[in-house]
Amino acid sequence: MTAPEVAREPILAQLRRYHGKPLIKALTGMRRVGKSVALQHWHQELSRSSPSCHILHIDKESPTWDHVREKADLWRLAHELPSESPRVLLLDEVQMIEGWEQALAALLAERFEIVVTGSNAKLLSSDLATLLAGRHVELPVWPLGFAEFLELRRRNASEQLDRDTEFARFLRYGGLPALHHFQWDHEVVGHYLRTVFDSVLFRDVIQRHNIRNTALLERVARFAFDSVGSPLTTKSIADFMKSQGIRSGQSTIEEYLGCLASAYGIWPVRRLDIQGKRLLEFNAKYYAGDTGLRNAMGGFREADISKTLENLVFLELKRRGCQVHIGRIGDYEIDFVAERDGVRTYVQVAWKLESLETLERELRPLRMIRDKHPCMVVSMDPHFNGTSDGIRHIRAEDFLMGAE
Repeated sequence: MTAPEVAREPILAQLRRYHGKPLIKALTGMRRVGKSVALQHWHQELSRSSPSCHILHIDKESPTWDHVREKADLWRLAHELPSESPRVLLLDEVQMIEGWEQALAALLAERFEIVVTGSNAKLLSSDLATLLAGRHVELPVWPLGFAEFLELRRRNASEQLDRDTEFARFLRYGGLPALHHFQWDHEVVGHYLRTVFDSVLFRDVIQRHNIRNTALLERVARFAFDSVGSPLTTKSIADFMKSQGIRSGQSTIEEYLGCLASAYGIWPVRRLDIQGKRLLEFNAKYYAGDTGLRNAMGGFREADISKTLENLVFLELKRRGCQVHIGRIGDYEIDFVAERDGVRTYVQVAWKLESLETLERELRPLRMIRDKHPCMVVSMDPHFNGTSDGIRHIRAEDFLMGAE
């Protein structure tokens, strides 16, 4: 097997953590975020660390495996592996095999080590949960964080890099790993990102859900991308479509948003009433699965940089394993309420705190919180050092590099 170029160490660390456990490991995430490469690296690591094991690695995006179409084909191939040694099944884009869930349940019972990848959240979560309750673990794969982005740039660059310049690229082009195969030519990179968007839309949404009104679907996706960081309702989308002379029902729009979310193209984030300690059912926000896709489809506008930064902070919180909600306290909003391992953090995101008015607007909701959980403001300001009442400031670049 040819060595892939980019190792995703955080993903490999997760696979090591669950290796040998009687669980199906499912790498999930949007198309082109690096699931297949991670699976290749895991294949190589297993081959080195456990040379006696027998590995069947099926990549359903390769024509080589076109003949594996249903569970009987998968079952037959898996049982061609010698049974006297540990048997490993690595299956890329598992949802492309009909009846895969029954086959995997049976193979797991025969003590196969199984790792799969998939690009459809609803399919994987519903089928795995139904047949394999308690016997699978989902390992999300995200676009590159800024730390990973910068590390790849350092590997490939022949000169010293300027972190601010690289951060500007990260803001504009996002974190899809394949970007690092290109020169930073805006036309070339933009074309690649639009191609990925089309692939997500066509293969993971239109084909999988038999969408007929593809023009409306694309308009809904663009509207959601453009509305990052703002409350989004099916009514607001329907009203906009109506203003453009396009007829669309709210139920159809809700279905399309769900399909885009199941392909990891967008992420809905619900509101949390901090005082009432309950989730609210209205005015959710949506964030793009990758900021580069959003900017490529909607155009990169200086006025939207604050939205892009907010989206990147959301993805970073998710990358760290946080549950994320939008906070509401009284009439005010907190950008993110992030919870991990029982610890909650309140996060406000601002591009620049250039005036006392802006600073007060960002700090006011945090000052209204009466619990003891930490509060922070993430912005591009290099010199704001927090407040006397314990609200910390972290520069955006540092936060996206892993600072907490």
